[in-house]
Amino acid sequence: QLLGQLENTGPPPADKEKISSLPTVTVTQEQVDTGLECPVCKEEYTIAEQVRQLPCNHFFHSNCIVPWLELHDTCPVCRKSLKGEDSTRQ
Repeated sequence: QLLGQLENTGPPPADKEKISSLPTVTVTQEQVDTGLECPVCKEEYTIAEQVRQLPCNHFFHSNCIVPWLELHDTCPVCRKSLKGEDSTRQ
């Protein structure tokens, strides 16, 4: 019973429209040179790869971030909501 209550805490899912409107960005040579990687799967990006950018400017593979956003309205790195608000608990 307690476990069931814990599952429903935290931020709500992101709006489907907001998820689909996230910009797709092409990875550059400069980003590859810095070792930029997807924070979810930890794979380094490749040149010209298409990734999704959140409002907080973190980048993710689409197939890594979309399932997360379908459950949470926050960036998994900095916890800012897609609305631009900081949702870390005080």
